[in-house]
Amino acid sequence: MTDRHTGSRSVSSRRLAIGSVLAGAVGIAALCLSAPAAHAASTLYANDARINSGDVLDSGTRPSVSGGSVNVSVSVGQQSITNYYDRPGYTVLSENVTAAGTQAFTSRSPASPNAKSKCSWWVSVGGYADITCSVSD
Repeated sequence: MTDRHTGSRSVSSRRLAIGSVLAGAVGIAALCLSAPAAHAASTLYANDARINSGDVLDSGTRPSVSGGSVNVSVSVGQQSITNYYDRPGYTVLSENVTAAGTQAFTSRSPASPNAKSKCSWWVSVGGYADITCSVSD
């Protein structure tokens, strides 16, 4: 508020104005930090799907592939996420093979048009596990 006798703002008005400026700056910073994530949409093509050791799940051809992720419900064996072209021939665009039980990622820049993603899990003794796989467009 402005004092009608002196024309100066009260302390509470100045605090309110400073608080508004700070809140605006924090909001702008949050938008700037979240902007890169808005470029890539992630699509699940397996959500806790039960698979046997050695099975491969495929996303099918996607308009654009920039990465993917895989996570298996057990902590034994190996898991993989692969982005690829299947024709002409077979070309691996990006791949990550890790120990099962932790989420693994792959990424590629720029994104590849009309590519595919596949995920798998295998263990030497056989068995089954639940797997979650996604592809980033």
